Amino acid sequence: MGKKTGEEQAAHKDVSLGEWLQWSNREYPMPCYSAIPHISTILDGCPEGFRPAMLFHLLGGYGALAFSNVRARYLDGRYHSPSLQVVIEGEQGSGKSVFRNVYEQDLFRRVVMSDREKAGSDSPGRIVQTIGIETSKSRFAEIVAGNQAVCLYMMETEIDSVRKSFGKESGLSSDILRKAFSNECISLDNRHVRKESRGVFPVCLNYTFTGTPGAVGRFFKEEEYEDGTASRICFCVIPELGRSNPEFDLPEGVELERMRDRIDGWRELHCFRTTEDGIDIPAAEYRTDLSYVHGSLGNWIEGQKETGDVMRRRVSLRMATIAFHGACTAHARR
Repeated sequence: MGKKTGEEQAAHKDVSLGEWLQWSNREYPMPCYSAIPHISTILDGCPEGFRPAMLFHLLGGYGALAFSNVRARYLDGRYHSPSLQVVIEGEQGSGKSVFRNVYEQDLFRRVVMSDREKAGSDSPGRIVQTIGIETSKSRFAEIVAGNQAVCLYMMETEIDSVRKSFGKESGLSSDILRKAFSNECISLDNRHVRKESRGVFPVCLNYTFTGTPGAVGRFFKEEEYEDGTASRICFCVIPELGRSNPEFDLPEGVELERMRDRIDGWRELHCFRTTEDGIDIPAAEYRTDLSYVHGSLGNWIEGQKETGDVMRRRVSLRMATIAFHGACTAHARR
């Protein structure tokens, strides 16, 4: 991305979502993904206009639920996790429900069903990775403490529900999302919680929220831009509904079961294993080498500085970090 061309400047005027998406896909085409297991299978079954959004949705889901313990050294010298926060914007009836289906009904169904069983039990030593937006702040803190840095994942198809939950005194808030981006810690020191749940714990949370343009606009008020919540998010859009519904050709039957089996194997290596006594043991941190992307990211950041665009320079560092977090998952799957 260099200096803005006349065509690029025109793209920022009042245009429809569909027109903007066409321009974006033309200027920044989808990269090759054929060498990445699972991702290539899902993306090949999606309409072309859905692939960028599905890519980041999958990277966030797999990062949390299959490669939670993966860490790689970034340009800042710190080891980063595959932390991804994704918001997908689409008109009403445009097919946003496919993102929940791929997560909840297809790829991670075993995880979701297992966590639902655990939620109904008070047995200690159980790790839960999937939560809903209705989770209270106190319950969230207890889960974070019990997970011992094993990542959580949240999927919400109505971003308006997220906004309403954030408005409740007992609900989650945007500061949790900001902490999750770089796995900052929260403290839990309450006499009403179990002793083992007291202390300081890192917030590891990936999520995908979807919503209409109006709902996304209601969620991101001025303060969300000023406090940096928005700059930590990967925003994606999907095409407007045409004359016919979008068609998907996603894995099912034996092929889908094989993918679930592979996910189970990754989870035991990179999330946790369960003992014969039913105790979940978190996987130790796994460090991998992603230094081969440092040069490209560094050059891109320098290119943004040279544009003279103050806003672009401000957000470029976070954008590069988001790209690196996605690369952590893509690299681990190869």
